Amino acid sequence: MKNIKNFELIRSEINVFNWINFKFIIDFHFFKDLNKFFEEIPTLDLYVEYKDSQKTYVIKIRFKGINNLNISCTCDYGIQLSGFEVIDIKEDGWIDLNYKVIDYETEDIKFYCKEIEVISINVV
Repeated sequence: MKNIKNFELIRSEINVFNWINFKFIIDFHFFKDLNKFFEEIPTLDLYVEYKDSQKTYVIKIRFKGINNLNISCTCDYGIQLSGFEVIDIKEDGWIDLNYKVIDYETEDIKFYCKEIEVISINVV
């Protein structure tokens, strides 16, 4: 995850990280942010529950330059994830889109974005 900003926050807490261990989106915030040129860019903050064999974490991740956002909720507690994945698509030639984010089992969430930044990680 070399191009994800602040990914070392996750590495400092979780030795063997895997996107598949995201279990729920427990909160999200979609808003307009400003880039360094003061242009408005669509931004999504996801609060995701991550479970490994020993602990449960809440990780806040910011996605900037959102395109084609689709979110569907079918449960009472957050959006259940069963196959969360972040795919690097820089080489695919999409202008200004570097990542495809998807829950490939249910497609309850799917979007493209330009940048990803880890904001925080907390043990629950």
